[in-house]
Amino acid sequence: MKRQFITNSIKTIFVLMFCSTIQLSFAQGNNREKIHNYKVAYFTEQLDLSSQDAEVFWPVYNKMNKEAETLRRQMRRLVEDIKTGNYADKEEQGLQEVFELKTREVDIQKKYLSEMAEALDAGIALQVPILEAEFRRKLLKNAENRKRGGSRNK
Repeated sequence: MKRQFITNSIKTIFVLMFCSTIQLSFAQGNNREKIHNYKVAYFTEQLDLSSQDAEVFWPVYNKMNKEAETLRRQMRRLVEDIKTGNYADKEEQGLQEVFELKTREVDIQKKYLSEMAEALDAGIALQVPILEAEFRRKLLKNAENRKRGGSRNK
């Protein structure tokens, strides 16, 4: 029990120090890396990942995220093409491309979440999409607060 308390205390201190560093660095630029670091701290804390679990989780998550980002870029290009009228006479083709991209997105999640469940735990894999949505909401709220000149609550 005492050992678990010490481990949890160390994790909490690490996360607080990390979040403090992230908060300071948000004001200094290079947002992409800082957001990534904040995400790592947030996910590690929320999933209660041990160092061994993190060594398995992050490479799998990063591969999933990289493939998903490629799809998001393709979807943004497709949406831009649709908005600019490039699919005016090819609506069916555009719709099929949307379906294909969405199907590939689900396939990527299935592949990597299954890999996480197998290597770690199904509960961890199940939490990933939820944490991603929560993290996005936190970032948006943080951005809104900055626009209004408010606090930077995370």
